[in-house]
Amino acid sequence: MPREEARRRIVAATSALLRDRPFRSLTVEAVMAQAGLARTVFYRHFDSLADVVLSLLDEAVADAENVAYSAEHPEAPEVLRAMLARGVDLWAEHGHLLAAVEEASHHDAAVERAYRAAFERSVESSATMLAKGVENGHYTLEPQPLARALLHMNAGYLTDALARDPHPDRDEALRTLWTIWSRVLRVE
Repeated sequence: MPREEARRRIVAATSALLRDRPFRSLTVEAVMAQAGLARTVFYRHFDSLADVVLSLLDEAVADAENVAYSAEHPEAPEVLRAMLARGVDLWAEHGHLLAAVEEASHHDAAVERAYRAAFERSVESSATMLAKGVENGHYTLEPQPLARALLHMNAGYLTDALARDPHPDRDEALRTLWTIWSRVLRVE
């Protein structure tokens, strides 16, 4: 089996199992049975279950950064909205894995450091975009604290929405978050 296919199956199996159980009760054996792969294959791709969810978190942050940094005008409202939309899509697809990272961060110092570092990367990329908008006269704000507050709000809102409904409405989530972001930024 190709390396990427095995990795994809492990992540998908982890995600499926996390829909029905907390991270702390997950086992490598259960993941690999769900994936239909031998237990030894797991350790060719990941060091631990925490690594599975952390790799997804890292991919999510990198994906959002790519949306921002590949744009000609990263501070433009439509780029901010596209970045927010990509975050909502990732949350809708992998929210259970992201919630597992947050849960694991309370019990594992390495996961806590990685979780905090991923959040700080998100704050930094958002603050960079907002600072460019301040430079160009789009916004009048303090980029770093505002980015931190908005991202904390996003995480809390999306986590709560997923806890209430395992199949959340992406469009509603994006509308809600963009309403808040656009009003804070005074964007139409």
